[in-house]
Amino acid sequence: MHQKLVKSFFHQNTKIIYLSDLEVKTLRKSTSVKRVELEKRQKERQERRVYVKGVASLRNTREIRKLTQEELLEEAKITGK
Repeated sequence: MHQKLVKSFFHQNTKIIYLSDLEVKTLRKSTSVKRVELEKRQKERQERRVYVKGVASLRNTREIRKLTQEELLEEAKITGK
């Protein structure tokens, strides 16, 4: 198995990554930051989907949806009694 040598350093606002002597990839700091933020949002969405799916299975329903304003008002009337 051949392992690639990975070196990286910053030059001004650009991160330069050397994967081998022939391959060079550059990334701006802003691009790196945005990629990390995107991955974080994707992970949060996935965790939310798993959570909602678990709640739906506990309630024996296929999906969980947000209640409409009218449904919320009806529920508030019932709760208020």
